Amino acid sequence: LDPLVAHLARSDLLGHEEVDVRLLVITCISEIAQIAAPSLPYDDITMEEIYELMVGSFQKLWDNTNPHFGKRVKILKNMAK
Repeated sequence: LDPLVAHLARSDLLGHEEVDVRLLVITCISEIAQIAAPSLPYDDITMEEIYELMVGSFQKLWDNTNPHFGKRVKILKNMAK
């Protein structure tokens, strides 16, 4: 998993202009974090950026008609576990 973990945390993916790409990356990272728990797969600075993106992904969680609703729910469920 190490190459995948490193690749997903690249700034060009975390800061991608497309919302769908960012949500897919954060969904994958939330799955990896769940597998790696209680250890975190990234350093503190990277995890801070990832958590900010995760929390930011909940902005439109109220809108269940949004095409990204399912991804947002998946991220929330992964964080809750």
